[in-house]
Amino acid sequence: MSKQLIPAQRREQIQEYLSQHKVASSSDLSMLLGVSEATVRRDLEWLENAGILSRTHGGAILTQQLQVEPAYAKRTQHQVNEKRAIGRLAASLIQDGDIVFTNSGTTTTQLIQHINPGLDISLITNNLAAVMEIGEIDYELILLGGDGWNDPSLDEQLIGRLAGAYYTRHFDPGDDEPRVAAFVAAYQQRHGGVPTDAAALGYDAMRAVLTIYDPRLDGGQLHARLLGLRDLPGVTGDLNIGPLGSALRKPIVLVRAGAGPAGAFVARLGG
Repeated sequence: MSKQLIPAQRREQIQEYLSQHKVASSSDLSMLLGVSEATVRRDLEWLENAGILSRTHGGAILTQQLQVEPAYAKRTQHQVNEKRAIGRLAASLIQDGDIVFTNSGTTTTQLIQHINPGLDISLITNNLAAVMEIGEIDYELILLGGDGWNDPSLDEQLIGRLAGAYYTRHFDPGDDEPRVAAFVAAYQQRHGGVPTDAAALGYDAMRAVLTIYDPRLDGGQLHARLLGLRDLPGVTGDLNIGPLGSALRKPIVLVRAGAGPAGAFVARLGG
């Protein structure tokens, strides 16, 4: 008879299973762990309270991006010389007029740190760690982010390094579109502050749910209606749902940091 797993081990295996499959049934987890479904349900309840998953009828779905990679700080200490050499070589290939896109990896951090600051280029990245470490630059810097980039404290923490940079948002509270202005006014009256990107996205998501909901339909029929949702007016743009259930062509708001506490609106793309 195999050794019984302790709760912490069971929960770790459940997280590993969900990181691969995104969804799990209680019966499958019961067989995997060698415990009763009642025990599985208690573990799922614990993990749900921790914000890792959401329980469903007969199982659970993943709600959190699990940390499957080592911590960033730890990875920066791995093969440092090799990453520095790669970054230096890659940076030497960049010329005036280039448009460069990098991700947030530790090797690409070395690339960004070795770019000639006087080049006439555009650098597009979500690598905030690298941006924090570079000095004065003459090239255009575009930060890909979303929620949180408009936090006034962020520029203070970076000692002004975001001034002159661009970053992306889902939503612009200063948009003069009537439906956006009405949403912002109602939000301020009720909550006493400016709505965040997350608040605007949540509002549009609820509008989508209310639009398709019909108590006479079952789950499959409601799902079909969701997949057919097209051009629903929202405060983040017109909502369209693709065949896999994902939102299509979400508008992007570009904001230039350094023009006030939350930056200045520049353009909306892909409305």
